[in-house]
Amino acid sequence: MTAPRTVPRWVPKHDAAALADILAKAKAWQPLVVARIFEDLDLALESPQPPPAKDLTALLDRLREHFRRLRDIAVSDPKFPPSDELEAVIEQGTPLYEAETPAEYRSALGLARRLGYTVHDLLDELITSLQDTE
Repeated sequence: MTAPRTVPRWVPKHDAAALADILAKAKAWQPLVVARIFEDLDLALESPQPPPAKDLTALLDRLREHFRRLRDIAVSDPKFPPSDELEAVIEQGTPLYEAETPAEYRSALGLARRLGYTVHDLLDELITSLQDTE
């Protein structure tokens, strides 16, 4: 019979504060639901009737969130940097993402449509980039 071997005690890579931060982020994480992105793109770009004024600010907020999440996905892995096309879409969309919502309805609708086209292009380029890595 062989003698038992000693194994060094396991030490976590992170301290308690870092582990608490990781746990909080994991609890706050929401899956990316592409169907919701397409619903909002339909509202902004394809609907025969533009969204009512009372719903436009919420639509812009959701489009900004879609842009942010897709942008974060695009740049998240240093092993797979974004393509030049993807970087161009992000660069062009950032001022729209950061723009304040105009008070005037037609200006806000124009921003929603420009942001919607940008989100569409970002999603399209991201899918193309993912397909190219397979």
